[in-house]
Amino acid sequence: LFFVAELSWGALVPPPQGYLLVAADAYIFVGSAVATWAQGRALVDFWIIWVAVDLVGVPLAFSSGLVVSGAVYGVFFVLVLIGFFNWLKEYRSRAVLVPKEAV
Repeated sequence: LFFVAELSWGALVPPPQGYLLVAADAYIFVGSAVATWAQGRALVDFWIIWVAVDLVGVPLAFSSGLVVSGAVYGVFFVLVLIGFFNWLKEYRSRAVLVPKEAV
């Protein structure tokens, strides 16, 4: 759909590289939607999804010449990592305080 409808700039690039760029755009789109949904539902997994999205999005932006977008998403990536590790630290500290019998 992204390739046929030219919803991605990668659709203008000849195959096979165009297919890979469109697939990366679709991956980022779907991953962002799933991460946003998971975050709205207060699911812990959203941290990992954002990391997976940024691991593709940041290099793609820089390799495409979108330096500002790559930098912005790079900052988001760092914020996600900081948030995840802060959450993990908080979770582990609470797990130590709550006895297993109480759960």
